[in-house]
Amino acid sequence: MFERVREILSIAFARHGIIRYWLTDLTSEGLYLPGGAFPGEIEAIAGIVVLPDRDYRFWLTWDDTGYRVGGEFEDGHNLAFEEREEHHRQRILQLQQHMQNDPASGLHEPVLPPVREPGKPTRREHTLLWWWLASSRYFTTVNLTDYTEPLFETFEVLDVASGGHDLIGSVLPGEVQDITGILVLAQGAFHFRLSWIPGAWGSRAVPTFHSPGRYSLGEKDGTWRPVQQEECSEEQWQRLETIRRRLAEAVARLPHREQPTWTGQEDEIWPPDEAEQPEQPRERISRKREERPARQGRRERRTPPERE
Repeated sequence: MFERVREILSIAFARHGIIRYWLTDLTSEGLYLPGGAFPGEIEAIAGIVVLPDRDYRFWLTWDDTGYRVGGEFEDGHNLAFEEREEHHRQRILQLQQHMQNDPASGLHEPVLPPVREPGKPTRREHTLLWWWLASSRYFTTVNLTDYTEPLFETFEVLDVASGGHDLIGSVLPGEVQDITGILVLAQGAFHFRLSWIPGAWGSRAVPTFHSPGRYSLGEKDGTWRPVQQEECSEEQWQRLETIRRRLAEAVARLPHREQPTWTGQEDEIWPPDEAEQPEQPRERISRKREERPARQGRRERRTPPERE
């Protein structure tokens, strides 16, 4: 279970006054939920939340209002302890004993609303920007296999402005918004706009895959574009170049692959949206017929000349 899921659960439990707990018997429901920085970061799960003197079944899923954490703790009616499976009872008693012996055991600090510094992204937005870059051609030769945490030293975000609208995946107000700004990489500086592209929920076109969607930096609508020297003052351009050179040195120190692994960000990392499914032969033939110009009257049939 990734840290993002722990944050979502901590916020949801705190709303019910649950701040000391341990989780056990966690089971993945095999369903990716929206708002993940990468595929599988946030999954639908179920399990048991163990408090010092009781335990509840819970589940995490998604509905029209956002992440939904529900279960027995909502109404206080939990399954009788004796009805739990034997291995669950042993684990629950072990965790409860630990919390009773140690007042700090299982204590979760509250997740505070983000404070947006002028011109900077929030912590979550910063993370989302990294994972977009990590799955892009800009890191195609870098071997990121052993790096599970964002490499914030490989890029810099400048002049961030928020449109004031929370995006999918924003658990707390203002945590993930429709921000614009400049992203500086070893390859150069780029304008960007963070947005959420919905996926094919329940799509009949992809019956075996659930695509919750993905974040975009404007690579489709043209918002993602290089910063041109003509649009900057000499001082601004020199600043960008200084940052770019520093980042290039940082990237050069990372392990590199002999062969690039990137074949296209969306095609390789993210499943295609429903509207982007490959055109089927029958659909292609039908489209070609519709595009064919109408005939201007019937052609005169020519009679081949008689042989002498």
